[in-house]
Amino acid sequence: MIMHDDVKGQTYDNGRKILSGLDAGVFSGKGIYSGHIHKRQENGRVTYIGSPYQLRRSDIGNVCGVYTLDVSDDDVVRTFDANTVSPEFIKIRLDDVLDLPYGAVKGMMTGNYVDFVVRKSALVSVCMADMMRALDSAGAKKVRVVVEQDVDPSVSDTVTKAVTVDDMIKKKIDAFDLSDEQKKTILDLNGRYMTAFNEMSISE
Repeated sequence: MIMHDDVKGQTYDNGRKILSGLDAGVFSGKGIYSGHIHKRQENGRVTYIGSPYQLRRSDIGNVCGVYTLDVSDDDVVRTFDANTVSPEFIKIRLDDVLDLPYGAVKGMMTGNYVDFVVRKSALVSVCMADMMRALDSAGAKKVRVVVEQDVDPSVSDTVTKAVTVDDMIKKKIDAFDLSDEQKKTILDLNGRYMTAFNEMSISE
């Protein structure tokens, strides 16, 4: 059966379980293939074919592509071909690539949308200007630098919180004795600079 709807027991794009919808148990046949949910998933007889290419950051780790169904015999043979051409949303941690040659890191980033994660404690030992130049020349469609709070290993319930560069700048500005109008002017300037930087990254 080929359809486009919610199927109970499957998962929405945001990770929540589908609690109400069609019951796969009432359908006979070799399998159910559905659209509607953009994240590809295979669960028993139910296959959500997903989008043929990634659409947003929540697709990180979701392998997209195209299914082929061979129904020439009594059985249904399902084949999945991964999309290795379209841009992907990926997350790269500075700690994971420090020992890799630049060419290898550039190969991961070229043509993709990249979240580049840096631990807050690592900022003191990293030249941000050099890092931004390296990221800018890596050929990514867009790079977002995310500063990640360090996790205290002695505290089991510590939650890692991601902080963007914009968050850090806003916090720094708030620490100064400035009027609301002055703060807004600085934030507007920062926004224009970040937009120009991102557009530069995309054009290259």
